[in-house]
Amino acid sequence: MAVTSEWFEAGFERVVDDARWEAITKPHTSLEQWADEHDSVWSLAPSSPCAEHAQAPERVLFTAMNWQYTTAAEWQAGLVGVVHATLARFPSVQKVVILTMIRAPGNRSCGNPMSVVEPFVDEAVSAVAAQFPQRVQVGPKLEAPACDVFKNGGPHFSDAGRAVMAQRIGEYFAHEP
Repeated sequence: MAVTSEWFEAGFERVVDDARWEAITKPHTSLEQWADEHDSVWSLAPSSPCAEHAQAPERVLFTAMNWQYTTAAEWQAGLVGVVHATLARFPSVQKVVILTMIRAPGNRSCGNPMSVVEPFVDEAVSAVAAQFPQRVQVGPKLEAPACDVFKNGGPHFSDAGRAVMAQRIGEYFAHEP
């Protein structure tokens, strides 16, 4: 989705080992498209492909987004679909890490409700990780350091905010195996 590409393309790979990271993003794609293994999003080529095994990743970080779902059950069903689609498209994957949108500081709105991750989303992510304990992991609850990184209150980032978030997210994942 667009928000992920905003920080990924703003310097994330300068912080992590660039040869081991790639992204498949498409603006305005949400959970239901990624949950369908036949959706065209799965045929997109990765940007900045990994130096080795670009088409056979071992780990996938999936950032979940859907603005219509209002219950944990809807989210859980969508996320289960994403896990199945990911494993079908990339049999090499050993671990799927589910991330939510970047949260506003303290997970309190910066002026746009889309800068807040509702508790039922976290509940669904945890339930899916429990359903697939060997393959799925709850990702970190990444949070913006201040509201000024967002454009119009979020969830998109200002130009300066993109670089701030690329650095912050890169520092987190640079220390992950």
